Amino acid sequence: MRTVWVGWLAGLLAVGAEGLAGEVTRVPSADPAEKALGYSYRLDGPIGPGDTERLARLFGTDAADPGSAVTALAPARGLIGALDLELNSPGGETEEAMRLGRWLRRNRGGATVKSGELCASACVLVLAGAVRRTTPGAVVLHRPYLGSATPAQARQAWLDLDASIRRYLARMNVPVGLADLALEEPPEGGRVLTRKEKRRFLLDGWDPAAEEEQIATLARLYGVTSGEYRRRWQATQTLCGSEDLLERQIFTLDLNPGAPDRAEKVRSAWRDCRWKAMGEP
Repeated sequence: MRTVWVGWLAGLLAVGAEGLAGEVTRVPSADPAEKALGYSYRLDGPIGPGDTERLARLFGTDAADPGSAVTALAPARGLIGALDLELNSPGGETEEAMRLGRWLRRNRGGATVKSGELCASACVLVLAGAVRRTTPGAVVLHRPYLGSATPAQARQAWLDLDASIRRYLARMNVPVGLADLALEEPPEGGRVLTRKEKRRFLLDGWDPAAEEEQIATLARLYGVTSGEYRRRWQATQTLCGSEDLLERQIFTLDLNPGAPDRAEKVRSAWRDCRWKAMGEP
C-alpha cells in the first residue's frame, strides 16, 4: 500500500501540482427520505487559493435554510454533525490549508478520508483543523516543498514555515511531534501513517477539547453530570461492544474491496445500539 501511494505522489510532483486544480463540491444526501441531518462536502485535488471561500459559500447557503441541521443544532453547539468535509488531496498551498483548517474549527466541522482515498502533505493540516477526524484512508506526511530560492532565502522560508505549522498544530490540539515526523521525509517522498500513528497524533477520532464540550452538552441534555454520563456510556460497551473493537472490525472490512457497504452498516448498527442503550434524554 505504501509503495502505491508514494508512487502516485511522485507522479504528481513530476508533472507539477501547480498545473492541477482542486475542486470543492457538495455531497448529495444519501438519506432515502432526503432528510438533511447534516451537510457533507468534498475537496478533491490540490488545495489552492479560494478553497476556503468556496466551501464557506456552500455551507453558508445551506446554513441559511431555516429547516437545516445547522439551524437545528445551533442551540446545542456541542452536538457535532452538521458539517463534514471529505478530503481526497495530495496537498497544495500550506497557508490555504491552514486557513481551511481554521474555518473548519470555527464551524465545528469534521473531516473524513475515505477508504481508498488520500490526504497528503498540506491536506493533513486541514484534517488537523477538524473537531473529529475519521481516517480509514491514507494519511501521508513529507516535508513542505518551498520552490526555487537562494540558499539563504530557502533557510529563512523554511524556519518561518516550520514555526507557523507548529503554532497551528498546537492550537488544533495536535501533538507538534507530527511536524518532526514530517521532517524525516523529503518532498518527493511520503510516509504513510499507520493506524497506531494516526491515533498517536490524534488524526483519527475526536479533538480532545471538542470531545469534552460534546460530553458536557450531552450530559446537560440528560440532566446528569459529565462523570455520570461517561459512566453510562461506558456501561453500554457490555451490550454494544467498545469503540476500539468496532474500529478494528471496520479496519478489517476496509481492507476488503468488496465490503465497503458492510463496513458502513456495521458502524451504523453500533451507533444505533449505543443510542438506544443510553435512552432518550
